[in-house]
Amino acid sequence: MDPSYPTTNITTPNHHDILCGRGGGTNAHPGNINFRRLVAEHKLRYLAASKSDKPGVAREVVQEWRSLDPPGRFLAKIDDKDMGGGGGGGGEKQTLWYDVGDKKAREKASQCLRERNGAANEAVQALVKTVTASGEACPTDYDTLMKKANQVKAKNDLTIQAQNELLAMNGMGRGVMNGAMVG
Repeated sequence: MDPSYPTTNITTPNHHDILCGRGGGTNAHPGNINFRRLVAEHKLRYLAASKSDKPGVAREVVQEWRSLDPPGRFLAKIDDKDMGGGGGGGGEKQTLWYDVGDKKAREKASQCLRERNGAANEAVQALVKTVTASGEACPTDYDTLMKKANQVKAKNDLTIQAQNELLAMNGMGRGVMNGAMVG
């Protein structure tokens, strides 16, 4: 990260800053929205990665975010400081932010890579297993994954059709339909 770019006492987070914390205010911040887009680009690779490779994907997401111009930061609130003067109180409160560091940033990236609909993640993981069963690398984008999954399904359908025809020719009267014995 650029050493001339502040990492503490930040008063105005920018579009490359992720606001850590809960609630609609952080989710709606432009930096959080941009970060979710970046995470989406890496999600398939993360889901396809082995348990030991997942932290590396999160680390790459953080490195990519931090290499933006201005540098991407992961910010948390310090506290509200009384920005007024004169000792009489009634001053204006201002929220200050600080960068949480790379370890917390990787935790945040991992959390984002894992989250969303659990059923959708399971479905994507099943697709990834099907597509990579032949030893091929997992596609890194959803469209390519779906094309490959459709190719695998078409190949499996042809195999089932050929098995059914062979069984019928042998007078077995029973066949395999969608992987289940029928007859």
